[in-house]
Amino acid sequence: MKKLVALFLAAALTLSLVACGGGGSSSAAPAGSGSTAGSSAAASTPKEPLNVALLYGGTLGAQAFIDVVDKGFKQAAADFGINYSVLENVELSAAADTFRTVIANGADVLVVADVKWNEALAEVADENPDFPFVHLDADGTGGLSSAHPNIYEVSYKEHESAFLNGVFCALMSKTGKVAQIQGSDSGTMIRFNSGFRAGVQYVLDTDPPTTVVGFSDVNKGYETAMLYYDQGYDWLAACAAGSNLGVFQASQEKGGDNWCCGAADGQFHLMPERIVCSQVKTIDKVGYNYIKHIVETGDFKGGQWDVLGIAEGGVDLIFNDQNEELLKIIPEETMAKYEAIRDEVVSGAIQVPATYEELDAFTARYEG
Repeated sequence: MKKLVALFLAAALTLSLVACGGGGSSSAAPAGSGSTAGSSAAASTPKEPLNVALLYGGTLGAQAFIDVVDKGFKQAAADFGINYSVLENVELSAAADTFRTVIANGADVLVVADVKWNEALAEVADENPDFPFVHLDADGTGGLSSAHPNIYEVSYKEHESAFLNGVFCALMSKTGKVAQIQGSDSGTMIRFNSGFRAGVQYVLDTDPPTTVVGFSDVNKGYETAMLYYDQGYDWLAACAAGSNLGVFQASQEKGGDNWCCGAADGQFHLMPERIVCSQVKTIDKVGYNYIKHIVETGDFKGGQWDVLGIAEGGVDLIFNDQNEELLKIIPEETMAKYEAIRDEVVSGAIQVPATYEELDAFTARYEG
């Protein structure tokens, strides 16, 4: 962390950043918008080139959603010529001071994607009312943007993609036993868990179990998955970042009808012969389109809050595009049922629970 901050200090009033190139599509479709709060403050013509700094409390490459964020900004750097830099391993206690350092040394936009930093973000936003801040994975309340006209925040309806994952697993299960393995039981994980359980309940009228294994414990992910498979659970939804690899390994070792689902960027490349589908947030496209919007309009979208679900292109359940043979295990009739249910989620006919309280009140059941 000290080394990274030193790099910014050494740059004096300009960031010593290199425009990064990356993979992904340069024709990302615009992300849809949900509700908004406040007015679009902090709107001005951006400097050329735009200096964008992404700050993160963890490390890239750990199979977490931040890798997806990074992918989108790298593509934006390649397409729009922005200067893009990532500061990893930023400690929570040092977040506010790190924000100040990055701003003082020439950043034009500061991006975070961690709800733990809300307090620090609000504090520094108050100190710098004309500087644009972006929270790409906010807590779902809209509180930051409503109180700070220089903060743009995005939340996601993770419960919708998780619901589809639960529905698909339930439709595919031969034993009627499916489960979810996740990284924690707080924050956005509550939406993931509520949605998945609702999806299984919708199809099988039973509440599936969930086990929390942490986000970086491959062994625990593996051991938990093996226990489930040995007990007759034939579909496991993995939503635990790096721990997912253990689930994938267990599925491969067991073979047969012991399937798994991924998350993050899809993770299909990690086990293309076993991961059938993945619940994802298209946060790469959201970040990409945000930069595109700034470059084209000069508007930093301050004071705005977007809430993105399936209909808005913010989340979805995607299927393995690296192994066409694998997808042949899905009967056409099953896929047709799944697509019909997905359409009902998109239309709003099915209101997916986002909290445990809403899950307790969820009574909809599949009649197809």
